[in-house]
Amino acid sequence: AALRGDYDAVVAASRDTNADDEHDPEGATIAFEPGRWPLSDGSMLWELGWVLAAGPLPVYRGFRDDRAMRAQHVTHPHMYLWFLGVDPERQGQGIGQALLADLHARSATLGAPTFLETGTRENVGFYEHLGYEVLGEISLPSGPTSWRMERPSVHPA
Repeated sequence: AALRGDYDAVVAASRDTNADDEHDPEGATIAFEPGRWPLSDGSMLWELGWVLAAGPLPVYRGFRDDRAMRAQHVTHPHMYLWFLGVDPERQGQGIGQALLADLHARSATLGAPTFLETGTRENVGFYEHLGYEVLGEISLPSGPTSWRMERPSVHPA
């Protein structure tokens, strides 16, 4: 029940533009509504299997990077885009933009900006095209750089 409460305000969406009957999503988002991130420590129990499978060194690096990212997470109310993914064969066809349009509409309804981090430099331009601004960079202890970005809430006309 504790886990369920943490995930009540998760916004998840997928897109399937194929005309076939297989319903294979070509893209998906996972976001957290304002006040629902970070998850409680108890909700991280679902990661226990990954911890055991990965071993101590990758887990240590992952927790260290996670702490660095959380230290620079915005503190004002916001929608947090935790994941956006599109099938590589379908990238560049508007699926990611359509998923984000749905998320931005939800953010506007809530009157909250949308925040994200991306570890891919090429994604920065994609997000800037959609109204995001770079807030800063995060130098992760394991080496890579991530970019903190936010899109202001746009209220529907």
